[in-house]
Amino acid sequence: MERRVLLSIFLAFLVLYTWQALFVKPVPKPAPGQAAKTGAPATPGSGESAASATAAPGAAAEASVPPPAAEANAAAAPVAAALVGETAERDVRIETREVIAVFTNRGARLKSWRLKRYLNQAREPQELVENALSSQPLPFTLRTGVAPIDTTLNTALYAVTVPTTAADQAPVDLRFEFRNDAGIQSVKEFHLEPASFVIGFRATVASGDRALTPAIVWGPAVGDVAEVSRYTTKAEGVVFQGGKAVRLDPSAIAKQPVYDGDFKYAGVDDNYFMTAALYPGPSKLTFQPVSIPAADPKGTPRDLVSYALEPHGRDAQKFFFGPKDFDLLTSIDPDVARAINFGTFTIIVVPLLRSLKWVNGYIGNYGWSIIILTFIINVILFPLRHKSVVSMRKMQEIQPEVKSIQDRYKNLKATDPAKQKMNQELMTLYKERGVNPASGCVPMLLTFPFIFAFYALLSRRSSCAARRGSGGSTISRRTTPTSSCRS
Repeated sequence: MERRVLLSIFLAFLVLYTWQALFVKPVPKPAPGQAAKTGAPATPGSGESAASATAAPGAAAEASVPPPAAEANAAAAPVAAALVGETAERDVRIETREVIAVFTNRGARLKSWRLKRYLNQAREPQELVENALSSQPLPFTLRTGVAPIDTTLNTALYAVTVPTTAADQAPVDLRFEFRNDAGIQSVKEFHLEPASFVIGFRATVASGDRALTPAIVWGPAVGDVAEVSRYTTKAEGVVFQGGKAVRLDPSAIAKQPVYDGDFKYAGVDDNYFMTAALYPGPSKLTFQPVSIPAADPKGTPRDLVSYALEPHGRDAQKFFFGPKDFDLLTSIDPDVARAINFGTFTIIVVPLLRSLKWVNGYIGNYGWSIIILTFIINVILFPLRHKSVVSMRKMQEIQPEVKSIQDRYKNLKATDPAKQKMNQELMTLYKERGVNPASGCVPMLLTFPFIFAFYALLSRRSSCAARRGSGGSTISRRTTPTSSCRS
């Protein structure tokens, strides 16, 4: 094996090991059973009721705990599906294997959506709902275009049917219902699977005898991911239409905020997470950039994107709200996985990504997995590099003869016919010595796509290659540099 190749492999190991040691902090392992706790409090939001939801161990879903004075009466209630009253704002907490969801009966909207296996820098379930701004709508806000009706639909207290089945064992169906003396009726139904990031949603709205088809407003998406760097992609709109995914940055949205068509999926994503309507059918999409000021006056504001979906005649929809894990998105639909933007070298990045995940299945640490995969790639590409080195050495050996031939013709102009004899003599020399001038650089050029593809993988990685410890992945500027592993 050539000494230069050995030296390059050693230096690659040294650089990656030094980066791992200096810049990547190990993820502390949670205490046994920590990931299985179900009593985690819901993330507080703007205007949250004092009667916030707290779930008892083993309970999958329940209404918010009433004030202490009413606890005795609540304990005496039968264990069955109950109709929560409409006199106070309450939260309904649903915990599945993957998420902790909190719905509010004020407007029957999603208040919190936390991912149990993806942790923020505080080692808590990652929140994806931007719920700290009262000026911005929560997901599943309805918009009919008639201001008084919209106000009623989104501020009224809905009666909610609370399920009693364990959400980590069976699907959960929530039903919110409201009607008033003015003839406004609204029913919102949500469907959650035990191990899924997909929410089924159906809205039935009527004003008197007239049925309405409201737009579903999601609000700023995706929220509460405070990582900002030049290596991460900010929130952008994404629509899949005509066999390709079209990305919409704020400048494109400013030029054209409304899109009408038959979409396979449409929504908003960032470097790691995505929320999108799946198979919405013929519909109208409206995007709007949202800038959220930083808490620190000297900080950088967060640029998010709000979107609203107005279906043309369909009241049932499905929304994906989770990590941009390549395998997870592929299991929904291979086209959904194309929301991960790997760039020009996607055809190479995808096998590299699968290889990285395969190696990590044995190693359990993405830092070392990257080092091992780099070594494997170098071994695979070694024949090309070896051929290139051998060819360059042969060229060096015949260089004096090449120089001698060139010196004999150096006084001739390039247009002189005699100059062609020089090229003929050089080609004869190459043939006699078995040298191909192109074989020195072409093999090295063939390695460039792999280098660019590896860079695209590490700089665009999503949640599948996230750094996972026992019980979760950590959303960290230092631990997650890519796009389809931790989306």
